Amino acid sequence: MHGTTQARPAEVFASEEQPRLLPAPTELYDLPIYATPKVHRDHHIEVAKALYSVPGRLIGQRVEVRADPSMVRIFHRGQLVKIHPRQAPGRRSTDPHDLPAQKSAYAMRDLDRLRRMATEQGDAIGAYATALLDIPLPWTKMRQVYALLGLVKKWGAEGRSLTLVQARALLDAVRGERLEAPCVTMLMLGLRPGELLGLPWQAVDLDAATMSIHQALKVERGTKVVLGPLKTKGSRRSLAVPEPVVDVLRAHRARQRRERLALGPAWHDSGLVFTTTIGTPIDPRNFRRAFGRATERVGLGHWHPHELRHSAVSLLSAAGVRLEDVADVVGHSTTRMTQQVYRHQVTPTVSAGRAAMETMFGGQVGGQLAVIGGTETTHED
Repeated sequence: MHGTTQARPAEVFASEEQPRLLPAPTELYDLPIYATPKVHRDHHIEVAKALYSVPGRLIGQRVEVRADPSMVRIFHRGQLVKIHPRQAPGRRSTDPHDLPAQKSAYAMRDLDRLRRMATEQGDAIGAYATALLDIPLPWTKMRQVYALLGLVKKWGAEGRSLTLVQARALLDAVRGERLEAPCVTMLMLGLRPGELLGLPWQAVDLDAATMSIHQALKVERGTKVVLGPLKTKGSRRSLAVPEPVVDVLRAHRARQRRERLALGPAWHDSGLVFTTTIGTPIDPRNFRRAFGRATERVGLGHWHPHELRHSAVSLLSAAGVRLEDVADVVGHSTTRMTQQVYRHQVTPTVSAGRAAMETMFGGQVGGQLAVIGGTETTHED
C-alpha cells in the first residue's frame, strides 16, 4: 500500500501504466558497429570484413563509420561523406563516382607502382597482376594484387614444375601409400588442390573413365573447412580420365571401403573421394604438409601441391598438346591465363597425341603405364 495515495502499486500499474506500454520487440536489437578505418589506395575502407568505396580525396586518411544492420554511414571530421547499403562479409559496395573519372597519369600512379612491384618478382607474377588490373575499374582489384605479393613474399616468386624424372621419382616414392591416388590424380589431370579434395564420388565414373569438376574444398575464415563453388565459372569441366588414374582410384576406393567397414557407425560419410581415415574431409593444410614431407623424402626439397598443377601444364605442353587443350584440362576459360601465368613453362605446339605422352611419361603407376592424359576433354561454361 502506497503511504500517500493509499493505492496498491499492482492495481495502479494494471489500470494506468500497463495500457500505455508498447508491444515487446519481436527481433533482437542489433547494436551498430563503430569504427575508424583508414582509406586504402583502392578507394575503399573495410568494415566488418566488407568493403565500401570512399571519395578518392580521402585516401590515406581515417574516417568515422557507423554501420547498422541496413546502412553504413561514413563521416570525415564530423561531416557525412558517404552512405552505402550494408554488405555481407566478403562483399563490396562500390560507387563508380568515388573512383577516378579517367585513367589519367595521376589516377594510375598507384596502379603503375603495383605493376612494377609485381614485375620485379618475375615475368609470370607481373603478367598475372597486369591481367587482374586490366579491367575498366582496376582500383577495385588492387587488394588482390597486394594479396598476390603477400603470397610471393611467403612462398617465393619462382613458379616450378617437376621434370619428367622428378615426377616419376615422386610417384615411385608414394606408390602404395595414401598419397598415391591424390598425387597421380593431380599430376595427370592438373586439378587445383581444392578441386581434388572437394571431389565427390558421384562426380567420378570409373567405368566410363570420366570425371566432373564442379566444386572445391576451402578453408573459411582460417579454420573451418567447407565445400564451395569453383574459382570461376570457366573452371567447371568434364575430363576424360587416363587409365593410370582409373587404376589408382579403384584401389583407393577399395581401401576406403575397408576403412568404412572397420569403423562402422563411427565412419563419417562425406561422400568425398579423398578423406581422412574416418571419412571426414581432408584439411588442405594437412594435405599440404603431407605432400611437402613426401617431396622432401624423395630429395626434391619442399614443394606445394599446387605445383603438381603447374607440372601438369608443363608436361602436357612438352608432350605436344595444343595450348587450347591444356587450358581446357586445367579449367582456364581461355588460353590467355594459361599463356600469361604459365608461359615460363608452356611450349605452344601445333599438334598433339596420346602416343607422344605415353612416350614422354613411361613408368608404372598401380601396375599400369603412367600416362599424362586428357586431350580428350570437354569444357563446360
